[in-house]
Amino acid sequence: MQQWVCSVKIYKTVQQCRVTGEREETGGTKCSNNNSGCRVRQGVGLNVYYTNSRSIRNKTDLLRGKAWVEKFDMIAITESWINTADRHFLPELEIEGYKLFHQDRIGRKGGGVALFIRDNLKCVINNSIKEDSNTESLWVETIGRKEKLVIGVLYRPPNLTRDSSQPLLQEISGASRYRNVCVIGDFNYRNIEWDTLSGDQEAQDLLDVIQDSFLKQLIRTPTREENILDLLLTNREDIISNIEVGDSLGNSDHKEIRFNIKWEDRVSSNNTLIPDFRKADHEGLRKQLQRLRGVRSEVGQDPKQGGALISGEVTSQVSSLEGEYNSLVREIKLGQKQFIPHREVRSTCNYPR
Repeated sequence: MQQWVCSVKIYKTVQQCRVTGEREETGGTKCSNNNSGCRVRQGVGLNVYYTNSRSIRNKTDLLRGKAWVEKFDMIAITESWINTADRHFLPELEIEGYKLFHQDRIGRKGGGVALFIRDNLKCVINNSIKEDSNTESLWVETIGRKEKLVIGVLYRPPNLTRDSSQPLLQEISGASRYRNVCVIGDFNYRNIEWDTLSGDQEAQDLLDVIQDSFLKQLIRTPTREENILDLLLTNREDIISNIEVGDSLGNSDHKEIRFNIKWEDRVSSNNTLIPDFRKADHEGLRKQLQRLRGVRSEVGQDPKQGGALISGEVTSQVSSLEGEYNSLVREIKLGQKQFIPHREVRSTCNYPR
């Protein structure tokens, strides 16, 4: 059954519903199938979004809005411009409900790739595909009910030489050995004729890898000006559907790409509860602990020479250090239960190292 999901933007011209063909007038008028302009999302499989962001930091709120409205399962970003070494604090870039994987450019500004994956999907970084720690690429395995799906996000800078491009091309070749592979990214090859699979000498290196690895390139619409720079490669064309190229994220000069992957994902059912210290009543806990007045108790020595600090509710009859310790632990656990709520941990993803 189809789900109707509204678009983030407000229509300012005559628009046409992408599913029904119904035309709507300006001023935020709405398609009759939902409460605003509509975008269809398939009920089965993964809903994937990709773009070259030209810095994610000043577009995080836009991404959060799109993720919330369109219910993406994966959000792939090139030119993320993330620099966790000395500039960015990761929590300011996170999207609630997603795990963030990222590969930053080393030693220079700009570049980099990132991948947000919904936190109830089982996934793990695959470092065995990486040929060089300096390549701006990220490889993640999503574990399905029966098989694994390898997702690659790649960025090839436009000024990269043929020799320097080889590690990236080797990674693509290595990834193609997996049964289910999907590679998305900005490759910056301008002179490729995709209908005939021909291009200049530099582009021929990529074309050779694609053909030798039995991959298909599925983007046929220009993604930046008149060029197809952002590519979608796969060895399973049958699982990719509903490819859509259009719009831009903020001031990015690249088009967004949306598509679906037919995939039976394995959703995590981890019900582990952990303390949620961000929502704790710290003042209440502080007052509770302050009420635990310490008294001195004989522990095989003169109290004047020192003793153990224990709860006021523990009588001086407690003579062993073990008893004092257990009493204190009980009081702390009682305060924790009363003033610190718990939250459920659902994710089984592994953070990148």
